[in-house]
Parts: sequence; structure tokens; C-alpha cells
Amino acid sequence: MLNDAFYIDIVKPFVKRNGLRNVVSIDLECLIRNQNDFLTDERIIAVSLSYINSDMETELFIARDDSVEEEDRILNQLDSFMANFQPGIIIGYNHAGYDLPLLRLKMRKRPYSRQLWNLKYYLSVAYCLDMMPVISDFLGKVDGDYKYRKLSEVVNHESFAHLDLDRKKSLVIRDNKNIGEVIEELWRSGSRDFLDYCRGDTRDVLSIFTDIFEI
Repeated sequence: MLNDAFYIDIVKPFVKRNGLRNVVSIDLECLIRNQNDFLTDERIIAVSLSYINSDMETELFIARDDSVEEEDRILNQLDSFMANFQPGIIIGYNHAGYDLPLLRLKMRKRPYSRQLWNLKYYLSVAYCLDMMPVISDFLGKVDGDYKYRKLSEVVNHESFAHLDLDRKKSLVIRDNKNIGEVIEELWRSGSRDFLDYCRGDTRDVLSIFTDIFEI
């Protein structure tokens, strides 16, 4: 249950002391053509980071092509962001199950001379809060169902209808293609929909975080 969850004792005091200035929402987009590609060193093509700085802001680091060099460039941008932002809480949606393990896999494969030291530091010392189980706890108290839900279901749940969410998940729904294929197509075409999709996930997760914790 949300009120009994130990993460409340970590998040509430932190935000009371620091506000939201050190809370960041993170999401990765990758080239994934089938389910067997997950966590197999797949190519990262975009990093989205949303945070509160008086208003909500988002940083997008987008690879220009499918190459090691471009992935390296956006990962170094992420590393610099971490150094400047100095997060105390890193949130995401199932980032404990995918985004963070993939980043650690990437770092493990890098030589010592090219390590992402800032990213490694903050993934070690910041509190990484996965909003998937948090939202499961929260919505379970509402409808009695404590299942893990897709983010597309979460953002359209009546409990969050009052929030001004981006709700961009529909941008990658096609009848004849899987989500991975659509994401790759939008990225390769340079579509504005790709940027909106990347931005939408981190913004929505951050908005729901502030709502659940009554910030």
C-alpha cells in the first residue's frame, strides 16, 4: 500500500528539504525490432530528461544516425547533464527493469579511458525510484487492482484525468507495425512526432510523481 511504502520515507523528506530541483525523469529510446533485442546492447537513439525549474523543462539528446559514434555522443551529453544537474532522485517508468540496466551494460562495455564517470556516480548515489510499482500501489488503492500497467494505460486512467499530461503514446500505435518499428521509422524520418513521443513519457511520469506525492 502506498501509505505504508518505505519509499515515502525517502521521497517526502528529500523533496521537503530540496524541493524538486534535484528530481529528474529519464527515458531511453532504442532500436528494438523484436522482443529478443531487449538488454542485448541494443543501440540507444534518444535520451529524454524532464525536470522542474520553475516550470517543467525537458532535455532531448537525439542520435543523428545508427552508429557507435552517435550513441557515444548522446551518452556523453547525458553524462554532462548529470554532472550539472546533480540529481538526488532519478525517476522513470520501469527504468529499474530496462533503462538503468541498459545504461550499466553500456558502461560495462566501455574502456576505462571512456567511462561515463558522472553517470556512473549518480546512478550509484541518487535514489532511483521506479514509478511503475509506485503507480501500481497508488491505483490499487483506487480500483483494487495492484497490477503493473502499461504507461499508455496509466496516463489515461481516471485518477490522472485532472493532470495536464502530454499523453503521446498513441503516436507509435499502428495497426500493421509493432511499436519498435514505428519508433525507428519516426526517428529515421526526423518526424516531430518522435520528439513529442520522447518528451511526453518523461513529462507525464514527472507530473504523476508530483501528483502522487502531493508536491
